[in-house]
Amino acid sequence: MTKFVSVWLYVAPLTAYVPGGPVPIAVGIGNVGVGDLWFPGVLDGSESSIRYPYYRPSISEVETGRIVAAPAPARRMTKADRDRSVSPLRRPDFHRLRPGETFDPTEAGRFRGLETFSAFVPRSKGTYRFRLDIETTGENPNGWLGGAGQDAYVDEVLPVLAKVPRVTITAQLDLVV
Repeated sequence: MTKFVSVWLYVAPLTAYVPGGPVPIAVGIGNVGVGDLWFPGVLDGSESSIRYPYYRPSISEVETGRIVAAPAPARRMTKADRDRSVSPLRRPDFHRLRPGETFDPTEAGRFRGLETFSAFVPRSKGTYRFRLDIETTGENPNGWLGGAGQDAYVDEVLPVLAKVPRVTITAQLDLVV
């Protein structure tokens, strides 16, 4: 059965943009297929591409194309560094999506926010392009699993991980501020 996933960026409802403050960008992921699928939220290490799923946000000026905000490039890590930096992957780190359902992969209290978006404050008026690339193509579970303490969750997480569609998807939103 083919799995279809969509992603979009939007200005968070009921949240007004206040000049001089961050732009309230929200993320939605939806199942536009006919069968259930599992999809991970933003985890520690996702935004910096230390581990899958990769959630790579960036913000650029539309007029010049200049990138004004993006996470630092991923750095090579030793296993010991990774063990200290990345928590275990657990079943609650995934969301089950039935056909037609959506979820917010940055939902507070469950997943991590995207610091690149939440910390960005435009310095001048203009049109900004908010872009989010999501990648779940990692076939090797080691690219997903966390550090210290992961062994306690491997048996529960590997079957769910196998149900995640392996995709690379992009959403972007041009916003005048």
